[in-house]
Amino acid sequence: MYIALAVGALFLAVIMFQQANNFTSKTFILEVEEKREKKDLQFQNDPESPIPQDKKNSFAGLKYYPPKEKFSLEAAWVTPEEVDTLRLLTTSGKLREFLDAGKLVFELDEKKYQLTAFEYIGTDEQVLFVPFTDETTGQFTYGGGRYLDITIKEGWRLDFNDAYNPYCVYNEDFSCPIPPRENHIDTRILAGELDYK
Repeated sequence: MYIALAVGALFLAVIMFQQANNFTSKTFILEVEEKREKKDLQFQNDPESPIPQDKKNSFAGLKYYPPKEKFSLEAAWVTPEEVDTLRLLTTSGKLREFLDAGKLVFELDEKKYQLTAFEYIGTDEQVLFVPFTDETTGQFTYGGGRYLDITIKEGWRLDFNDAYNPYCVYNEDFSCPIPPRENHIDTRILAGELDYK
Protein backbone atom coordinates (compact mmCIF):
# COMPACT_ATOMS: atom_id res chain seq x y z
CA MET A 1 0.00 0.00 0.00
CA TYR A 2 2.79 2.41 0.96
CA ILE A 3 4.61 1.61 -2.27
CA ALA A 4 1.48 2.38 -4.28
CA LEU A 5 1.02 5.70 -2.43
CA ALA A 6 4.67 6.61 -3.02
CA VAL A 7 4.43 5.82 -6.73
CA GLY A 8 1.17 7.80 -6.95
CA ALA A 9 2.73 10.80 -5.20
CA LEU A 10 5.78 10.63 -7.47
CA PHE A 11 3.56 10.46 -10.56
CA LEU A 12 1.53 13.45 -9.34
CA ALA A 13 4.71 15.43 -8.69
CA VAL A 14 5.96 14.73 -12.22
CA ILE A 15 2.63 15.84 -13.72
CA MET A 16 2.63 19.04 -11.64
CA PHE A 17 6.22 19.78 -12.64
CA GLN A 18 5.39 19.34 -16.32
CA GLN A 19 2.32 21.55 -16.00
CA ALA A 20 4.35 24.23 -14.23
CA ASN A 21 6.95 24.20 -17.00
CA ASN A 22 4.27 24.41 -19.70
CA PHE A 23 2.20 27.03 -17.92
CA THR A 24 1.79 30.38 -19.66
CA SER A 25 -0.24 33.02 -17.83
CA LYS A 26 -3.26 34.61 -19.47
CA THR A 27 -1.77 38.06 -18.85
CA PHE A 28 1.41 37.14 -20.70
CA ILE A 29 -0.59 35.71 -23.63
CA LEU A 30 -2.77 38.82 -23.86
CA GLU A 31 0.25 41.15 -23.83
CA VAL A 32 1.98 39.21 -26.62
CA GLU A 33 -1.20 38.99 -28.71
CA GLU A 34 -1.85 42.71 -28.29
CA LYS A 35 1.61 43.55 -29.63
CA ARG A 36 1.02 41.25 -32.58
CA GLU A 37 -2.33 42.83 -33.42
CA LYS A 38 -0.74 46.28 -33.38
CA LYS A 39 2.01 45.09 -35.70
CA ASP A 40 -0.55 43.68 -38.17
CA LEU A 41 -2.35 47.03 -38.23
CA GLN A 42 0.91 48.88 -38.74
CA PHE A 43 1.96 46.58 -41.58
CA GLN A 44 -1.39 47.05 -43.30
CA ASN A 45 -1.76 50.81 -42.85
CA ASP A 46 1.60 52.48 -42.29
CA PRO A 47 3.08 54.14 -45.42
CA GLU A 48 6.52 52.86 -44.31
CA SER A 49 5.31 49.28 -43.97
CA PRO A 50 7.47 46.67 -45.73
CA ILE A 51 4.36 45.18 -47.33
CA PRO A 52 4.22 46.44 -50.95
CA GLN A 53 1.33 48.81 -51.58
CA ASP A 54 -0.28 46.52 -54.15
CA LYS A 55 -0.35 43.64 -51.63
CA LYS A 56 -1.74 45.47 -48.60
CA ASN A 57 -5.36 44.73 -49.48
CA SER A 58 -4.66 41.00 -49.47
CA PHE A 59 -2.46 41.12 -46.34
CA ALA A 60 -4.05 38.74 -43.82
CA GLY A 61 -1.63 39.23 -40.94
CA LEU A 62 1.59 37.61 -39.81
CA LYS A 63 1.90 34.06 -38.47
CA TYR A 64 3.45 33.18 -35.12
CA TYR A 65 4.15 30.40 -32.70
CA PRO A 66 1.73 30.55 -29.75
CA PRO A 67 3.05 32.75 -26.88
CA LYS A 68 5.21 30.80 -24.41
CA GLU A 69 6.74 32.23 -21.25
CA LYS A 70 9.38 29.50 -21.45
CA PHE A 71 11.05 31.52 -24.21
CA SER A 72 11.10 34.79 -22.26
CA LEU A 73 14.48 34.44 -20.61
CA GLU A 74 16.71 36.38 -18.28
CA ALA A 75 20.20 36.88 -19.68
CA ALA A 76 23.59 37.87 -18.32
CA TRP A 77 25.46 40.65 -20.10
CA VAL A 78 29.14 40.22 -20.99
CA THR A 79 30.94 43.40 -22.06
CA PRO A 80 33.77 42.90 -24.58
CA GLU A 81 37.30 43.95 -23.66
CA GLU A 82 37.37 46.06 -26.82
CA VAL A 83 34.43 47.34 -28.85
CA ASP A 84 35.13 46.31 -32.45
CA THR A 85 33.41 47.34 -35.64
CA LEU A 86 32.09 44.29 -37.45
CA ARG A 87 30.68 43.89 -40.92
CA LEU A 88 27.63 41.72 -41.48
CA LEU A 89 26.79 40.44 -44.94
CA THR A 90 23.32 41.46 -46.15
CA THR A 91 20.84 39.72 -48.42
CA SER A 92 21.82 42.08 -51.27
CA GLY A 93 25.46 41.00 -51.00
CA LYS A 94 26.61 44.25 -49.42
CA LEU A 95 28.31 44.66 -46.06
CA ARG A 96 26.83 46.70 -43.21
CA GLU A 97 28.85 47.91 -40.26
CA PHE A 98 27.82 47.44 -36.62
CA LEU A 99 29.55 47.74 -33.27
CA ASP A 100 30.10 44.51 -31.35
CA ALA A 101 28.32 45.65 -28.19
CA GLY A 102 28.66 42.47 -26.11
CA LYS A 103 27.17 39.06 -25.49
CA LEU A 104 23.92 37.90 -23.94
CA VAL A 105 24.31 34.61 -22.09
CA PHE A 106 21.16 32.66 -21.26
CA GLU A 107 19.98 29.21 -20.28
CA LEU A 108 17.27 27.18 -21.99
CA ASP A 109 16.33 23.62 -21.03
CA GLU A 110 19.35 23.46 -18.69
CA LYS A 111 21.79 24.32 -21.46
CA LYS A 112 23.73 27.59 -21.82
CA TYR A 113 23.80 29.65 -25.00
CA GLN A 114 25.12 33.05 -25.98
CA LEU A 115 24.27 35.59 -28.65
CA THR A 116 26.33 38.55 -29.83
CA ALA A 117 24.44 41.83 -29.66
CA PHE A 118 25.22 44.58 -32.13
CA GLU A 119 24.89 48.33 -31.81
CA TYR A 120 23.73 50.45 -34.72
CA ILE A 121 26.30 52.99 -35.94
CA GLY A 122 25.22 56.59 -36.41
CA THR A 123 22.09 56.47 -34.29
CA ASP A 124 21.24 57.53 -30.75
CA GLU A 125 18.68 54.76 -30.29
CA GLN A 126 19.26 52.79 -27.12
CA VAL A 127 18.50 49.51 -28.87
CA LEU A 128 20.72 46.53 -29.56
CA PHE A 129 20.29 44.36 -32.64
CA VAL A 130 20.40 40.59 -32.09
CA PRO A 131 20.12 38.53 -35.28
CA PHE A 132 20.01 34.75 -34.84
CA THR A 133 19.28 31.40 -36.42
CA ASP A 134 18.13 28.22 -34.71
CA GLU A 135 17.02 24.68 -35.55
CA THR A 136 13.69 25.93 -36.98
CA THR A 137 15.45 28.18 -39.52
CA GLY A 138 14.59 27.22 -43.08
CA GLN A 139 11.87 24.82 -41.94
CA PHE A 140 9.22 26.70 -40.00
CA THR A 141 10.92 30.09 -39.81
CA TYR A 142 12.61 32.26 -42.42
CA GLY A 143 15.74 30.69 -43.91
CA GLY A 144 17.74 33.89 -43.44
CA GLY A 145 17.20 33.96 -39.67
CA ARG A 146 15.21 36.20 -37.35
CA TYR A 147 15.88 39.31 -35.29
CA LEU A 148 15.41 40.59 -31.75
CA ASP A 149 15.65 44.21 -30.62
CA ILE A 150 16.88 44.60 -27.04
CA THR A 151 16.61 47.84 -25.09
CA ILE A 152 19.89 48.87 -23.47
CA LYS A 153 19.32 48.67 -19.72
CA GLU A 154 20.30 46.98 -16.50
CA GLY A 155 18.58 43.65 -16.14
CA TRP A 156 18.59 41.90 -19.50
CA ARG A 157 15.82 39.78 -20.96
CA LEU A 158 15.60 37.88 -24.24
CA ASP A 159 11.98 37.37 -25.21
CA PHE A 160 11.93 35.14 -28.26
CA ASN A 161 8.16 35.64 -28.48
CA ASP A 162 9.15 38.99 -30.01
CA ALA A 163 11.48 37.44 -32.61
CA TYR A 164 10.61 38.90 -36.00
CA ASN A 165 11.43 38.45 -39.66
CA PRO A 166 13.67 40.83 -41.61
CA TYR A 167 11.82 43.24 -43.91
CA CYS A 168 13.31 41.53 -46.99
CA VAL A 169 10.95 38.61 -46.27
CA TYR A 170 8.06 40.81 -47.37
CA ASN A 171 9.78 43.03 -49.90
CA GLU A 172 12.90 42.34 -51.98
CA ASP A 173 13.68 46.06 -52.09
CA PHE A 174 15.08 45.77 -48.56
CA SER A 175 18.65 44.64 -47.81
CA CYS A 176 18.79 42.75 -44.52
CA PRO A 177 21.78 41.70 -42.37
CA ILE A 178 22.37 37.95 -42.24
CA PRO A 179 23.00 36.53 -38.73
CA PRO A 180 26.64 35.52 -38.21
CA ARG A 181 27.48 31.86 -37.55
CA GLU A 182 28.27 32.62 -33.91
CA ASN A 183 24.60 33.54 -33.40
CA HIS A 184 23.25 30.10 -34.23
CA ILE A 185 21.30 28.47 -31.39
CA ASP A 186 21.50 24.69 -31.70
CA THR A 187 18.00 24.03 -30.44
CA ARG A 188 14.50 24.82 -31.67
CA ILE A 189 13.22 28.24 -30.63
CA LEU A 190 9.49 27.56 -30.92
CA ALA A 191 8.53 31.18 -30.37
CA GLY A 192 8.10 34.37 -32.35
CA GLU A 193 7.30 34.91 -35.99
CA LEU A 194 6.94 32.05 -38.47
CA ASP A 195 7.99 32.19 -42.11
CA TYR A 196 5.70 34.59 -43.99
CA LYS A 197 5.44 32.37 -47.08
